[in-house]
Amino acid sequence: MDFEIARFVFERSTEIGLTPSEVSFLLGKKDAYFFDLLDPTDKNKFKTEQLDLLPAILDSTIREIIPNNIQPDEQVSITGSKKIHDTEQYKTITYRFTVEYKDKSTKDFIWKKKETKGERSKENEAVTNYLLKLIKEGYFDELKFALTIYLLLQENLGAAFTAKDIQTSLAILCRKQNKEPVLERKEDRSRLVYQKASLN
Repeated sequence: MDFEIARFVFERSTEIGLTPSEVSFLLGKKDAYFFDLLDPTDKNKFKTEQLDLLPAILDSTIREIIPNNIQPDEQVSITGSKKIHDTEQYKTITYRFTVEYKDKSTKDFIWKKKETKGERSKENEAVTNYLLKLIKEGYFDELKFALTIYLLLQENLGAAFTAKDIQTSLAILCRKQNKEPVLERKEDRSRLVYQKASLN
């Protein structure tokens, strides 16, 4: 079950154009969280409370994410490896593994993530300006999760932005040198949250 959930999330997020770091961001975690969770050499899995977030992140249903054809106590055998290729320009992490199912059939998987080093994220000014408007209107007077912000912007800005755009704009607004009212990033129940910065 845990493997099938991870497989669906990886394949579905790739299909809709969400990078592993964007999935991590929307889960309220640091950039590497989601891809690290997929490592076949380690027994990681999604936490129960994260399953409630995945339908909104992946624009899918909980039934698609949690398969109903898994038998009680059914196990899969996973034989895998992790390879890191690190250069001055980029870092690539590759997971190669074979899954053996209950009926002895097997399937090979290769999951890869490439990070370009020193690449600066370009600001989407429409997103930053909308977040500034929300700050002034009091939206951030209470703690807000990344996914909540993402869904609000989807409703009000349409498809003219990505999760990475929101992450970049939030990072800009959390910088201490800003003169505008800025945000603070905190942690609440093991998830990163955003709130209007307190005045000193």
